[in-house]
Amino acid sequence: MTVLTTNKIDSHLVSYAFLKADSDDNRDYYDYFVPFIKEILVKHLEIIVTANNIQIALKEEFKIDLPIKVIETILKRFNKQKILYRDNNALKVNRKSIENSNFSARKQQILVQHSMLIESFIKYADENYNVKYDPKIAEEAINDLINQNPLVFLKEIEMKNEDDLFLYMKDTTKALITAKFIEYILKNNPSMYNHLLEIVKGQMLLKAIYMVDGENLDRFKMKFEKTEIYFDTTFLLFALGHSGPELQNPCLELLELLRSSNTILRCFAHNIDEARGILEFCQRNINNPGMDSHGTISNFIEKGLDDSDIDELIFDLETSISEKLKLDIVNEVPYRDHAFVIDEFEITNHLNDRIKYKSKRALERDVESVSAICRLRRGNRTVYIEQCKALFVTTNYHLAKYTREYFSDENEPKIITPIIHDSLLMNLVWLKNPQLSPNLPSSILMADCYAAGLPSEKLWSKYFSILDTLKDSEQISEEKVMLLKYSQGIKALVMNETLGDDELMTVGSVNSILKKIEDKQEMEKQQAIMSEKQQWHEKVDKMSSEIESSNITVGEQAATIEEIRNRNSQFIYKLASRKARLLKTITALVLYLLMSAIIIRISLQMFTYSSIQQIIYTLLITAIPILLGLLGVTPLKKPLKKLEIKLTLYYEKKLINESEKKSLK
Repeated sequence: MTVLTTNKIDSHLVSYAFLKADSDDNRDYYDYFVPFIKEILVKHLEIIVTANNIQIALKEEFKIDLPIKVIETILKRFNKQKILYRDNNALKVNRKSIENSNFSARKQQILVQHSMLIESFIKYADENYNVKYDPKIAEEAINDLINQNPLVFLKEIEMKNEDDLFLYMKDTTKALITAKFIEYILKNNPSMYNHLLEIVKGQMLLKAIYMVDGENLDRFKMKFEKTEIYFDTTFLLFALGHSGPELQNPCLELLELLRSSNTILRCFAHNIDEARGILEFCQRNINNPGMDSHGTISNFIEKGLDDSDIDELIFDLETSISEKLKLDIVNEVPYRDHAFVIDEFEITNHLNDRIKYKSKRALERDVESVSAICRLRRGNRTVYIEQCKALFVTTNYHLAKYTREYFSDENEPKIITPIIHDSLLMNLVWLKNPQLSPNLPSSILMADCYAAGLPSEKLWSKYFSILDTLKDSEQISEEKVMLLKYSQGIKALVMNETLGDDELMTVGSVNSILKKIEDKQEMEKQQAIMSEKQQWHEKVDKMSSEIESSNITVGEQAATIEEIRNRNSQFIYKLASRKARLLKTITALVLYLLMSAIIIRISLQMFTYSSIQQIIYTLLITAIPILLGLLGVTPLKKPLKKLEIKLTLYYEKKLINESEKKSLK
């Protein structure tokens, strides 16, 4: 079990949380620091108040190194507010005005939240990575991560010790565990994550203060004067999402903030050419994700992109930059006015001596960018970034640092140099209007966590070297090598196995990673089988339910059909009876008429009648049998009834047959 300890006590985080840079309670940026200075005065009521004394006390009490000029401005306000008074030309504290501070209550609340954060982090590291942190190093770990974007401070003193500035980079294990913990509380403990965000916001304010050197915090309210902002190649790739959404989000938010701040957003054509070259490299090496300095190949593999997809990205590159990112593309900045042309040979040597470039062309492009910004400025020199006319934004800390070093001037140490690191610009622009992009601090934090969870180039190269050795010695099959290269989340597996330490990457590590991949595949296979079984059971249950339902329906349908049949039979019987009765009546009339005719003929032959008598006699003989037949008083009643029954049965049978034939059709 690993136990980490340190003697360093770092309370920066609590102070950052107090600042909470997007607070609506404060009138201006000086007011963020008023509670700290008031607390110093409360604790040291007898102190002779000077900016130097307050600065020393702030460092000791809160680990905040506030510029003298900021403190002087706040003390002047205190004097006007009668918080301070003069006694023999010395400033002293007015007890009545200062003792009503609610600092202690706020401090207690924040300390409770912070204690819970640190305790949760210690528990998480122990339970998930078998690493034991004490509270001091746990706080240091969080502080290191949220300061991950190194600052190019405009104060020369901050540039003296690069080793101290990059101390956090040496402990990749600590960075990884911290990043995973932050991702964990984002999903599982929103209130704790919000406390961490307050720390990040306070830290962003302090970064920006160092940028302006505390000369005038009202500078944050200054507007850009149509400043042309250009972006480097890596920033463009990040903003387009080619390295994943984690790195894309803060870039897009920065662009949106700048767009609303009266800036002109552009990029140089040579940076687009470089981006195109990187995408072509990705296309050629899509089967070799070990060579992936921008994280683009891994992202393309995660998305399932192939050669044709990358071809489309390359073809649409300029359109995506101009339409999606809404950047103007500048092909060339003229060299017409030689008064503003820098010595490109000299700066080339300066950068080449200090930065390890992978190619000569990459160096040339950086020099082209710096030189073009200088020509665009046309000799303009200012300490205000908003008035610098043109600026190049880079994600490369070393380029920003050594360019500043080249252009530094002892007589004008605060001058704005041609290149700025993107993290500094994000801080400054966000503080101008935090409400415009409230999610930017969270996006920056998540980008830092994502970066901390990626293997270093050294670790990644060593991993692929071991894979090649195992493959060449036939200790591992081609199929398993493919799994170890292209499985989803392979970088996270490598980091979890080694905790970011390249010395822990061995053959055993590779075998352990392979086992985890195969175990995961087996688990997914079993889950798929279980899911299929579950779906099958659900289908069976559904079919059973449908069968039960259909049985009820069949019964209902049978009853309905029987009822319909009964009704249909009654209808057919009635119809057959009508037809039979009609035919019986016609038959009876014919018989009656026939009988009447026979009687009349016989009577006329036997007796002599006048014409009138013959007519009357004929009518009577004809009418009387018909009336008797209608009244049922006739010797033919029974035969006719039988005839009616037979006819009814005949017609009923006939109608039923016709009905069945129609139903079959």
